[in-house]
Formats: sequence, C-alpha cells, structure tokens
Amino acid sequence: MAADARLDQADQNVEKAIALLQAAENEGVKPPFGGHRLKAIIHLKAARKQIAKSKAYADNPKHKAKDKKEKKK
Repeated sequence: MAADARLDQADQNVEKAIALLQAAENEGVKPPFGGHRLKAIIHLKAARKQIAKSKAYADNPKHKAKDKKEKKK
C-alpha cells in the first residue's frame, strides 16, 4: 500500500500557499511584511520536505504494519 493520498493533497496545498505568499505585495515596506512572509515561506518549504520524508517512510516496506494474523503464528 502506498502512502496516504492525503499527504499528496497536503503537499499541493502547501505548494499553493507558498505561491500565494510569494505573489503577495506590500509595496514600500522593506522587508515586505516585516520579514514574516519570508519566514512563513521558509517554514512551508521545510514542511514540504517533511511531507516527502513521510511519504518515503510510509512507502518503505520495512515500516509496514504487520498483519495481526502473522503475529499469532
């Protein structure tokens, strides 16, 4: 079984959030949005990396949940 499809949905939503933040304008203010927008983008990019690691972990056969029937044998 592959990783939960909701991980893909979460990654897509984070990607969209990054694009929206990058498109946001705060003219005449240096740094834009007091630097908080940039920090949010950095954290969201880190979140995407963690989502990718979550998917890789879930897809690794070593981390699959054991079937209850197998434990009884």
